[in-house]
Amino acid sequence: MKKYYLEIIFLLTSFVFAKPMQYEEAISILDNDFTVINLNNEQIDNNQIIQLAKEIAQDNHIINLKLNLPNKNLSNYGAKALAYGIKNNNMIKNLILDFNNNNISDKGTKALANVILENYTLKNLMLNLENNEIGNQGAKYLAKAILENKTLSEFTLNINNNNISDEGAKSLIYAIKNSISSFKIILNNNNNNISDKTAQDLYRAVHNNNELNKRVLNPYNYKIVY
Repeated sequence: MKKYYLEIIFLLTSFVFAKPMQYEEAISILDNDFTVINLNNEQIDNNQIIQLAKEIAQDNHIINLKLNLPNKNLSNYGAKALAYGIKNNNMIKNLILDFNNNNISDKGTKALANVILENYTLKNLMLNLENNEIGNQGAKYLAKAILENKTLSEFTLNINNNNISDEGAKSLIYAIKNSISSFKIILNNNNNNISDKTAQDLYRAVHNNNELNKRVLNPYNYKIVY
């Protein structure tokens, strides 16, 4: 595919970074037409997160967005701000969010779940929430979003290494069984507090969901991988 060169989608100069940062360092257009906002190597605070959220909300050119914010000490406050920005952008159809290894708990998870519930243009979503502080209530918020969403075609969710037990996992099982979306999940029973039986039930739910969509899954240790 023809390579797309940088294209200004929003002005990064509106950010107040701790050190001067060029637009090209954070945003690029990949061969697959994804807009990538990559802040892996930058330290950012809540004010900068809020500004980023505002820019995302107001940008009417982004169709495919990948937002990389791992290892940023991102709090519920930051998660809520970003969720608001994404929820209010009615152009994004394909979304990849990498929030691995942050400080997001149930409250932040609720805000992210509301993106699934209230953004009606999203078609494909990959949400990485591994290594956060999500408990059963957060799993229930995600389950509600999975169950009630009517627009997603495919949803990949990574909630490995959190604080989810059988209670939260069973909510996800029910939602997945009744979801119209093709569903993939990473939720290892060894790294949460889930019993073997519930882990097996979760695997079966995802397996049956994906059988309907002709997916081939890896049942090793009840972990579904993408």
